[in-house]
Amino acid sequence: MRRHGAAVGIWLGMAMLLAACAQSPAAPAKSFVRAGAPGAVLQPAPPEDWVRVERVALAVFRGGRTLCGRQVAPTLGVAYANRESFDPKLEPAADQRLGFDEHLKITRVVEGSPGARAGLQIGDVLTSLGGRMAPAGPGAVDAFTGQLRTLPSGGPPVALAVERAGVAQQLAVTPELVCDLGVTVMAGDDVNAYTNGRSIRVMTGLLAMVASDDELALVLAHEVGHNIMNHIALQKWDAMSGAAAGVMLDVLAGVVGVDSQGKFTRAGVEAGARRHSVGRERQADYVGLYVMARAGFKIEVAPQLWRRMAALIPRSSKASTHPAPPERIAAMEQTVAEIRAKQAAGQPLVPDAATLARLGRDAPAAVN
Repeated sequence: MRRHGAAVGIWLGMAMLLAACAQSPAAPAKSFVRAGAPGAVLQPAPPEDWVRVERVALAVFRGGRTLCGRQVAPTLGVAYANRESFDPKLEPAADQRLGFDEHLKITRVVEGSPGARAGLQIGDVLTSLGGRMAPAGPGAVDAFTGQLRTLPSGGPPVALAVERAGVAQQLAVTPELVCDLGVTVMAGDDVNAYTNGRSIRVMTGLLAMVASDDELALVLAHEVGHNIMNHIALQKWDAMSGAAAGVMLDVLAGVVGVDSQGKFTRAGVEAGARRHSVGRERQADYVGLYVMARAGFKIEVAPQLWRRMAALIPRSSKASTHPAPPERIAAMEQTVAEIRAKQAAGQPLVPDAATLARLGRDAPAAVN
């Protein structure tokens, strides 16, 4: 009975862990992976890398807003923090020079964003938005984000008051509706990007490999594709289902006097999380190219980037969770042709539902 209780406890603990995996690289959908040293402590990337990623990401999120459905939100295209919220482990080191206090300060302004067009600058202190005082103190970032989400997008400009070098400034900003995702950029040699459903994390090892903004957009659009298809929630559900099956085996082992130490539950979680992963990668490739095309990027770079990725990643490292490179490249070439044909015919750039269903099937991919 005690072993049974321990197994159930393990299952419940794993379920809670999966439900809360906000930033863990183990559970989110992955696409571009060459893992580095396990357990390495991540540090924020240099500010110039954030500038590049956030600029391209805004364009991708803007282009994908129709396909993102209800997963959209107004944005100013700026980052803000105060002393209670600033985390030097997750922000560029240059932001530490801003001298944070209880008030929210602008830490980054994305090129081409509504905030940039309104004239916001790094170091501006937010004082009011739309006639409402900007929050301060603990929880101010979340409170201001919530305040921003209540504003209409694409309508008349909204009053925005800031303090700049001690002088009050009155601005006007028009929030823009985009896919509801953030980005973080971390230093490391991993050729890696992944999403947890709320944010996309990009490693500098990947940035060193992508040769252009078009290739970076391909990576980001693929992760947006995972979110459009709700893959993260489905993956968590599959992992919990695997845990449920595993816990029963742990209980049965306990009945016959074998202390399995929860190994069946852990195996079930891992097997469940991997279930359907190949099909989901195919779907994210397909949808991501549509997002990329709608954002105005050159989709022809997709096959050539994956040819380089195929030479970089060992064949066996992702064989069980990702399509084989030859299959992936051929599928991308086919999707590029499909999108260009739709554009030539003046048809809407919307992924084909039947194609999505076919790509999501669990037929094993050939591994050469």
